[in-house]
Amino acid sequence: MIDACIEHNCKLVFFDNIYMYDPNFLDEMNEETPINPSSKKGKVRAVIAGMIMEKVKKGELEALIARSADFYGPNIKNSSILTEMVFKPLSTAKKPIGWLR
Repeated sequence: MIDACIEHNCKLVFFDNIYMYDPNFLDEMNEETPINPSSKKGKVRAVIAGMIMEKVKKGELEALIARSADFYGPNIKNSSILTEMVFKPLSTAKKPIGWLR
């Protein structure tokens, strides 16, 4: 995915979760929250994020990583703010709520 975006000069938007962060710092999460995964999945997420951001820092890739603690998607039963504000409006051909122009 990273190589394909670089080869075709595409921007990358990577949807991720918070598994890679230190669980002791999740209450006040920000850009400086320590990366200290407590699970195998978290370790994989940290490696992927590192790969993406390395290419961004080198100027080879334009990308962002969007992280959410909530589950998201069209078939999620426990709705999240992302589902309510983005996915539901988009599914009815409306603009996401609060969308910036």
